[in-house]
Amino acid sequence: MKLYELTGIKKLNSLSVSDLIMYFIDNSKYMFAGNGAQAYVFIHPNNKEVIKFWMFDSAYESFIKYVKEHQSNQFLPKIIKGINELKFKNHTIKYIRMEKLKELNNSTIIYGVEFKKLINAIDKHIEKKGISKILSDYKSGVFLKTLNLYIDMFSTNNVDEKSIIEFYNTYFDFLQSSSSDKSIPDLQGDNVMLRGKIPVIIDPIADQKSILLSLDALGKTL
Repeated sequence: MKLYELTGIKKLNSLSVSDLIMYFIDNSKYMFAGNGAQAYVFIHPNNKEVIKFWMFDSAYESFIKYVKEHQSNQFLPKIIKGINELKFKNHTIKYIRMEKLKELNNSTIIYGVEFKKLINAIDKHIEKKGISKILSDYKSGVFLKTLNLYIDMFSTNNVDEKSIIEFYNTYFDFLQSSSSDKSIPDLQGDNVMLRGKIPVIIDPIADQKSILLSLDALGKTL
């Protein structure tokens, strides 16, 4: 089953949303890659791109809008085809096609630091501060001092501090342009992947309302 044939499953309105995802797994050549609270990801048969499905995720959609406007930024994913919709009687399922990236492991050294450990530690720091305070710290330069402390903590050798700062500049530029007080910064290790040796931000923000809506919808019929 090809992607454009998905519209043909509208006749399966008796399925729950989660059952529809399983139908797609069983009846297509796409390989299931993983899922979270709000989305399911599949690998295209060409092994060069992925397709991501979700229903409610306003924070992620704001990120995709930012990504589309900054496709030349190496720290952001390359979009193959933008957000599309499958409309059913009770729900709308959204999907997007993007480049396939590699997983970031705990042992991976990027820019001379244990990169996943670095971003996990900083994510916890940001979580404690809250989005308003951390944005204030970024603008005043306080965050840069904190970042340097964590870089020292997880450094190995030949640290490329400039590239690490550029990576976080991308993150904060997005937060400043798209976030709200209800947004939850979420740039932890599982939300960063690799294009070669370049870390790529794939899903850096969440909002609680969308998470609850998604969980509620999974068991309901289309």
